[in-house]
Amino acid sequence: MLTEKDPYHILVPRMTYLPLLPVKKHFESAIPATDTDNMPTELWYSCKDIPLKWQIPIGVLYDLVGGDQLPWEIKIRITEFPTEKLQRLGTNIEDMVRSSFIHNVKEAGYMKHRGTVMNHLKPEQHNQLWRGLHRDKFDDFWSINHRLMEHIDNAPYRCIPFRIYTDMHERYIQRLFKPMTEDDKLTTLGQLMKQFLPDSVVEVGDSDDPDILKSYEVRVT
Repeated sequence: MLTEKDPYHILVPRMTYLPLLPVKKHFESAIPATDTDNMPTELWYSCKDIPLKWQIPIGVLYDLVGGDQLPWEIKIRITEFPTEKLQRLGTNIEDMVRSSFIHNVKEAGYMKHRGTVMNHLKPEQHNQLWRGLHRDKFDDFWSINHRLMEHIDNAPYRCIPFRIYTDMHERYIQRLFKPMTEDDKLTTLGQLMKQFLPDSVVEVGDSDDPDILKSYEVRVT
């Protein structure tokens, strides 16, 4: 099992994923030689004794369990892998994370415009999108991602892709949500939250002007 090791501090983007963090070399010396070969498949993270799912971006994980703690303290573990709560990565860690990310992008693209744009991207463009995220190169990422955000023939999205995470133990909320109302008005984030989390949203704005964005207080427990 892991022995005591000096803390490792790192500044990371909110969009990246835990398995991509360059922490292996720092903690390798704290692992008995017999366990070193198992590190790629057994390494996992926890916070407040809650296993952290590697498929969720770090920024979302922090919002869920980090509270206001900065720096955010998480533990790196090598034993007692919680198979009932976490999916194993296997030996090809980066490939697994990349596959999960691309799958999510394709899913969002299908909800917006039946995957028309994503299906026309070349493999190298898929790779550039991933590399931009993985290496925190915004320009590389956005040069591809902006195409996924465009409208086709000036038509609105079919649906707005979204996920609402309320608890590390529960599956996220993901439903079909139209970008336009029945009277052809743009829908708002507040309307989305009130529809899918009605007991957790309190309207605090009092303006009657439809052009002024009202504010909402979201209460997630």
